[in-house]
Amino acid sequence: MIRQPLRAWLTALSIVCLLAGCASSGSPGEDEMGPKYQGPLPAIAVVPPQSSNPACRQGDPLAKVYHPQRLQVIQRCALVTGTVTRIRHEADGDDHVSVKLDAAYANLINARNRTAQAGALVAEIIPADQATVKAPRVGDRVELVGPYVLDRDHGWLEIHPAWGLRVIK
Repeated sequence: MIRQPLRAWLTALSIVCLLAGCASSGSPGEDEMGPKYQGPLPAIAVVPPQSSNPACRQGDPLAKVYHPQRLQVIQRCALVTGTVTRIRHEADGDDHVSVKLDAAYANLINARNRTAQAGALVAEIIPADQATVKAPRVGDRVELVGPYVLDRDHGWLEIHPAWGLRVIK
């Protein structure tokens, strides 16, 4: 039988561990993208105009997004174009698409996009949309539609989730 002081200590330790996230699968301060960004959030240079593209959705722009609290919606539906530089499937099921934006949209990235994403805007195709929003190939020129957000965990700007993606010529 566990003595009362030891039981109280283990209970307190369990509560602290639960609140601190000790049971998480990754290292503290890290996720599948590597170390979490610890600096001040970079400035957002420009807010893109609201798009009227038919792919724009009503309701919660972050519906079905994994850990939506980490994302700050800047524009609920934006349209950008650019060239795909990298595609990676993430542990949360999202397809992570890096897009080097066309000159008309180049001001929609920040310093963190330049340093941590090689100057690309991140676009995330979430599992709930993968039946209708297909991942492009590296080198494709694409048009992306979806919420323009700041990922506060990483400090970079994204289209997340990508509601529409089409390869353009």
